[in-house]
Amino acid sequence: MNAFSKIAHAKEHLGYKSGNIYSHTIDKDNAKNFVNGYQKILNFYKFHLPAQNKCIDLGCGAGYLTNEFKNHGFDITGLEYSNDALDVAKKHNPHLNIIQGDMSKFNKPNSYDFIFSREVYIITRVNAFTDQKNIISNIVHSLKRGGGIYACRK
Repeated sequence: MNAFSKIAHAKEHLGYKSGNIYSHTIDKDNAKNFVNGYQKILNFYKFHLPAQNKCIDLGCGAGYLTNEFKNHGFDITGLEYSNDALDVAKKHNPHLNIIQGDMSKFNKPNSYDFIFSREVYIITRVNAFTDQKNIISNIVHSLKRGGGIYACRK
């Protein structure tokens, strides 16, 4: 099994399982600062969501960023593959719509106004360029006309 497959198909995430979730994700207070910053960047590029919008956070982890985007008017769903992260997200953000799903199979043509992803290994860190290309292509095809993607490492 190559490195991509090992990471993309791991249902356990030791950072979440050990209780030390902030070694991998951010806490509630920092989530607010991050999303305020992301919003400034989106505003700079003149990206504005329609009042009725549909958004997704791919690899939402504990869900704190997803929650802050919701507080900013995004109708957002979190997608998480790891059982451990999903348990933490549902515990700390029970009001959010967080679903379990495999980002490497994500493909919802013409469905989203905004797609967000932060610190997702299969996009940023694995040298599996064919797989990355397919995932990014699926993400682009999942956008509605005029939609936006924001993917970052930090």
